[in-house]
Amino acid sequence: MLPSMKVALAFLAAVAGLASAGVGAAKPRVLKVTSPVAAGTTASASISVQRGARCSIEVRIAGAVLGGRGLGSKRAQTRRIVWTWRVPPGAAPGRWPITVDCGAAGAARTSFVVVCPSGFVASRASCRPAPDLRVAVAGTPAANRVGGRFSFRIEVLNVGKAAAPDVVLTAEASAELVAVGAEGGSCVPSGPVPGVRCDVGRLAAGARTTATLELRATTLGALSVSARAASSTPDARPADNAAAASTGVTPPDSVSGSGVRPSFGSALVIAYVELDAISGSGGDDAAGRFTTRYASSGFARHVTWP
Repeated sequence: MLPSMKVALAFLAAVAGLASAGVGAAKPRVLKVTSPVAAGTTASASISVQRGARCSIEVRIAGAVLGGRGLGSKRAQTRRIVWTWRVPPGAAPGRWPITVDCGAAGAARTSFVVVCPSGFVASRASCRPAPDLRVAVAGTPAANRVGGRFSFRIEVLNVGKAAAPDVVLTAEASAELVAVGAEGGSCVPSGPVPGVRCDVGRLAAGARTTATLELRATTLGALSVSARAASSTPDARPADNAAAASTGVTPPDSVSGSGVRPSFGSALVIAYVELDAISGSGGDDAAGRFTTRYASSGFARHVTWP
């Protein structure tokens, strides 16, 4: 055999040996991992690796190795392997390691984050049921005169999976506070912005409570009320713990409504204009209707409240 042929054969043998040892082969690379993932739901991880490589995966949560369907050893039929598994419902929240071992082809490491499912909050090394306070505000009538009254109903509902202890409802209004009533607990005025604080106490899962604010409009424009509920324990979805609503306040001769009758001073009265029938007290007759009086010529064509 010629020397050159011996050299060529030796080179080919060396290359074959390197290939059998996995040297120069594409190492596994993590492509995608489901993260964050809620306890009790499905997660997956995918890698790219050389065709034919056999790889195993190890997923650890709080030091324990997960087992079961979807986490067995797999051979790459293409250049990609995907594992899918179910995160245990009682899995501890946190960031946990994932290791992929492809033997001679190498290994890859990553991690994923486990979070609590909806309606639960993290408590040390576990997820526990939590309250979920939800606030709604509605005002009536949709519009009324300056000096007229408005009623705002505030509802607090616990749509969570656990009771909410020590619930406190606070509300602020851009109007004069006339009265406040509560279905449960006690309410007292608070300031310096006109408002109230209601100590509701314990609100069971699925329970609700309401507070009603009676307000008197003092300025034109929008009359707004904002409300917020809080508990002494973490809320599952704190974003819906607050709400607001508004109504319109108009000049006294532009819309029907109930309220305190204006004072006209000594201006000469030359005309009466009767507005639509309204409900409630405070009108000019037993039917609850207002009569708007216009000042004599030379005066503005609307009247103002004292």
